[in-house]
Amino acid sequence: MPRFPRRECDISMLADTMLSGLVRHGAEFPHVSRVLLRARLVFYRHARKKQRLARQSCAWATAAKDGALTNLTRTMKRCLRQSEVDVAAVPAKLSLIGWGPRCGSTEPVVVPGPPRRLRLVKRDHQRIVLGWDPPATGTARNYLIETCPVKTGANAWKLAAICCATTSTVAATQAPQCCRVRAVNLAGASSPSNTLVVAGT
Repeated sequence: MPRFPRRECDISMLADTMLSGLVRHGAEFPHVSRVLLRARLVFYRHARKKQRLARQSCAWATAAKDGALTNLTRTMKRCLRQSEVDVAAVPAKLSLIGWGPRCGSTEPVVVPGPPRRLRLVKRDHQRIVLGWDPPATGTARNYLIETCPVKTGANAWKLAAICCATTSTVAATQAPQCCRVRAVNLAGASSPSNTLVVAGT
């Protein structure tokens, strides 16, 4: 005597075979309800399709969640690095945002030297990409990019960006503007790099 199958695919295949046989030879099996069997089979197929769609949706949702978590992590780390610069004089203030000062070497940290060879890497109507070399002395943890219009005085410098790499992007303006960079670590900010004048758009 044959055994009823246990695997889902085998059960589905047997249901198809049974229904096909009952349609062709219904007179041989007068007490079997083809209507009920067909209804159960259709309902099963519908449920299987919903399950497959749900699995695909779950996979997409998981991928979207993982991507969002990666972006959140990157932004949080960037914010923490920038926060360390903001409260470099009193690192304990990092506890206000659930963080704390890094445990580093016991050797005193010295203010880094100025970034070197500030240069224009690329520009278009909306942005200016700057590049520079790290300081010759000291270690920079972050860089402060400052800009000011060419026609203004020396006190008009404004912070345009904070970054950890030796490249950064700032917004382009219609008027010519000056750009400079400072290196920063826990000991403070360096003197500025050379000043770069970038023509207006």
